[in-house]
Amino acid sequence: MNQGAQGLQFRSLNLPVPIEVVEGGMERPVSVTLPPASSSRPAQTGRTSTAASLAVTAINDLWQVDDEWWRERPISRRY
Repeated sequence: MNQGAQGLQFRSLNLPVPIEVVEGGMERPVSVTLPPASSSRPAQTGRTSTAASLAVTAINDLWQVDDEWWRERPISRRY
């Protein structure tokens, strides 16, 4: 083991954050709600952090991944 690497501690950066998606017809997103922004900085007085709901106006890219197609129940994901 490299002696310089001993004692190093790693921390996660930019962890995934769940969002809420409202679907319309044909399973298309209509709106997304983003959680309040979190920061390690002290909050400014008089400001509240609330979730932001945004309307989906366009879908620029749509693709599907079919995985484990050889199994009885293949996995299919759409992004």
